[in-house]
Amino acid sequence: NGFFKTSIAEIAHESEFSVGSLYQFFPSKDRIYVALLEEKFEAYLARVTSEVAVAKSVLDKLDALIATKLGFFEAHRNFFRIYVTEWGAGECSVKGVLGEKIAALREDYLTLMAATMEAGLRRRLFKKLGARELAGMFDGMMNAVIHQWMAGAGDESLSAKAGTIREVFLNGVLQERTDRKGSE
Repeated sequence: NGFFKTSIAEIAHESEFSVGSLYQFFPSKDRIYVALLEEKFEAYLARVTSEVAVAKSVLDKLDALIATKLGFFEAHRNFFRIYVTEWGAGECSVKGVLGEKIAALREDYLTLMAATMEAGLRRRLFKKLGARELAGMFDGMMNAVIHQWMAGAGDESLSAKAGTIREVFLNGVLQERTDRKGSE
């Protein structure tokens, strides 16, 4: 039914709690969803941190960041579809409810990505940009692909898009041509 069309009574029934019991734990339906978001983001951050830690090279770490994010969102598509389609990825009223815990988890995630970018900058793999700026660009690319995939009705694999994200992030979108002057 989606978030807004689902009632607290339906949530209580599915969770095998009474409505009163749910309200003892959560003051609103929004808080139930926020608690679930916190749980998912904690699980995601633990997984991505672990995957990046075992990756050897900067490019392996980049691949781990991509594969873990795409795989996690693919595995939890219906849950995150609510976040993306109904909450506008946090742009409406839930943004104020999300609070410090999710903001802190997001900060930890961006710090992990920035550390990977910093390692790439030290090894002169990336153009001289700020590590945090590169992390934001990289995450934005992944988010755009995820949002597009979630909005679609198709059953194509999100994880199959990993190579495209890697290629575009590392090499851009401009086609290699021997005669660029005539194509501009």
